Amino acid sequence: MIRKINLISFIFLFIFLIGTVSATTIENETQTINNDLEISDDENIQAIDNIETSNEILSTPKAKTLTIINSPPVEMYYKDGSKLIATLTDNNNYMHHPISNAKVIININGVNYTKITDSRGQVMLSLNLESGEYMAKIIFEGCDFYHPSSSNSKVTIKPTINGNDIVKYHKNDTQYYVEFSDKKGNPIINCEITLNINGVFYKKITNMAGIAKLNINLDPGNYIITSYNPKTNEQRSNNITVLATISCNYDLVKYYKNKKTYSVYLHNLDGSYAKYSKVTFNINGVFYTKTSDNTGYAFLNINLNPGHYIITAMYNSCFVSNKILVKPTIQTNDLEMNFKDGSAFKTFVTTNEGKPVGAGENVTFNINGVFYTKTTNSNSIASLNINLNPGEYIITTHYKNIQIGNKIIIHPANSTVISENLNRDFTYEIAIPNYVNVTLPKVEAKNNYTVKLGEKGIVKLPKKQIFEINNGLKNYILSNYETNDKTSILINDKYVFIPLGENKIKTGKTARIQKGNGILIYSSENYTYIQYYNSAERDISQFGVTIDKEGKMGERINYIENGEIRASVLFNTIGFDEYGIRYNLALANGLDPETELNSNYIILTNNKISPIKFTSTNKTITLNTAREKIIGYITNEKINTIFKTNNNLVEKTETITYGTHPKYNANNNFEIVQSYAIINSKITPTDIENLAFGLDYLTSYKLKYVQGMFLSGLNTAYLSDLNADKYAEKLSLNWQRTKTAVVLGGIDNDKLYIHIANPNMGMSVIGKNATKITEFNFITSLLLSKIEQQVMIPIGIIYSNEMTSSFDEVMDALLKSEVK
Repeated sequence: MIRKINLISFIFLFIFLIGTVSATTIENETQTINNDLEISDDENIQAIDNIETSNEILSTPKAKTLTIINSPPVEMYYKDGSKLIATLTDNNNYMHHPISNAKVIININGVNYTKITDSRGQVMLSLNLESGEYMAKIIFEGCDFYHPSSSNSKVTIKPTINGNDIVKYHKNDTQYYVEFSDKKGNPIINCEITLNINGVFYKKITNMAGIAKLNINLDPGNYIITSYNPKTNEQRSNNITVLATISCNYDLVKYYKNKKTYSVYLHNLDGSYAKYSKVTFNINGVFYTKTSDNTGYAFLNINLNPGHYIITAMYNSCFVSNKILVKPTIQTNDLEMNFKDGSAFKTFVTTNEGKPVGAGENVTFNINGVFYTKTTNSNSIASLNINLNPGEYIITTHYKNIQIGNKIIIHPANSTVISENLNRDFTYEIAIPNYVNVTLPKVEAKNNYTVKLGEKGIVKLPKKQIFEINNGLKNYILSNYETNDKTSILINDKYVFIPLGENKIKTGKTARIQKGNGILIYSSENYTYIQYYNSAERDISQFGVTIDKEGKMGERINYIENGEIRASVLFNTIGFDEYGIRYNLALANGLDPETELNSNYIILTNNKISPIKFTSTNKTITLNTAREKIIGYITNEKINTIFKTNNNLVEKTETITYGTHPKYNANNNFEIVQSYAIINSKITPTDIENLAFGLDYLTSYKLKYVQGMFLSGLNTAYLSDLNADKYAEKLSLNWQRTKTAVVLGGIDNDKLYIHIANPNMGMSVIGKNATKITEFNFITSLLLSKIEQQVMIPIGIIYSNEMTSSFDEVMDALLKSEVK
């Protein structure tokens, strides 16, 4: 019995292997089918007499037959009734027998059509597509008996409308011609056809060649013309471009009476330049006729008063228009103020090329019938202090041949709730490191230069720095090392105070020498401190700082108040005190520090300079050619800033890169912007309107960015005040601003941010219910973060920088356990 079972198993295995080989042969289509192994559907292989009582029948699978699809290309006219025909046959021994009742898919123009083959193996598809060229793919997916196959067929549908795009000059002889034919391609003669251009329909009669003509007399512009064939119902479109015979005309922005002119370029009807041709200009209701030069250009001088104008040029029935903006050389704004609040009316003066005039230009103001002549300062601004009684006035500003009128509104002194006793003083401090850290292969000496002993130790590399301070009147030179400049003041052992706008300087042993507004500078072991003292001139004041690279090793700090640069400090690293580095290198390489201290770095390092790196950037120091001293400059340095008022403190750590940051934009004129809104009154929409003096008034990007961030801070305070009004009314409370509120808006190379110095925004809340007061303070403080984010969204889109708020900073600090 076992022998019989084994025999059956062997036969089954043999048949299975034959079937497998056959299947592989067909699948790969690289081997030929063995014709000797022909097995019909009804052939069976049975076990012979050695198998007892077994009636099982085992059969081999049927081999699939190869197929082929034949689909000739189609060329036809639009909807002439032609069809795409495809024939499916087998491909067995080169005898192509049709395959009927098979599903065939025709894909054309992105659409699948499913058809069933007839007795001839054919499928047909009517072609009702728009004229053009298509590629049809015919697919047979196969079945139990046949392998899949596919083919491609090109379908060309010729149009019964033939026209071309045209480009023509205004009113020249170029016209639109279009040819019409029937479904057999024969011209349609004496037939009424329809053309549509610019929304207007035209009826035309075709000639003996089936061609219709439409004259194009449209104004310059781009048009689409559509033709309709009444015999075939086809419609086709072409582009019509009408060019003006006047070109190179552009909007013009110019300063009053500068040399800029408005110009146009004239063309003949064939497109060539039209020399010595007359063109008429209309501006401000006055017509001027000019003649083009030998190159086809015509010019018109613009000597109009400042303002906006439309100019129209006319030539051979062609008209073009442009905008003209004449900008004044004096820029002013209306002023709204409280009685004797210290406000001044200011005008910014430029040349007729738009450049600041600088100091020394006379400007005349006429107010209330009295004339005052003032001189521009170094910021090109002339100011007139306003000490008139409450009321409305018209002030006229005169400079050379131009004059501009503005309105001044003076409110009574008690029109806004302001505490007369408010302390408006503020201080801004920058702490600049006196040294950078350098990593050495080994640090052994323990002295004032040592930061970290041992392998890969760290030593201080003190900077030799010069400080150039401008107080708005004069430059002063200070340094932290002995220089050859006899005018330079050494600050290592003293405090130096430079008053703003005064030609004097004070020195002393303590900070008590600071009296009034000015800059105090002094040095400690680790930092040099630069402190700016001033008092807010207005109920709502702007104070800002920009820091930007100047030279390879310098950064300039500009102090800006209400749109004017009041003072500046340039700090410059001239070199380094290399004692700590040299001493440790000598020790590490077995040299006597006392005798080899001044040797070059090849000797001190045994010609291994690369391990000496700036710690903050891990970059190797750069030496001069003789390898005698370090000349590489710093590319990453942390500075600390502190802004203080009577009840506000804002501390920031900023990174300066001396212009090496990958996002640094030299055109912006800053690496860092900090702009503080110093607020001593409730904010109103009028306040924002008055303080948003146009950014055109400001001449540099840095001033515009400072003003922009100030307005963002001001808007933050305004929205906070609106919330305070809303919840005070709901809770039956009253509030007023009795202390200074400060909002900081800043930009650096990586991000922009808005920070509120004190969440109570200087508000005093009055009410009988202490719980409601607590609730008011909680809600208004909680909403500040939302306000900051709302204000920053449009700014972030403009600057494309990361945005942070006070809330973000607090949360980051909490997560890092920096808030105790």
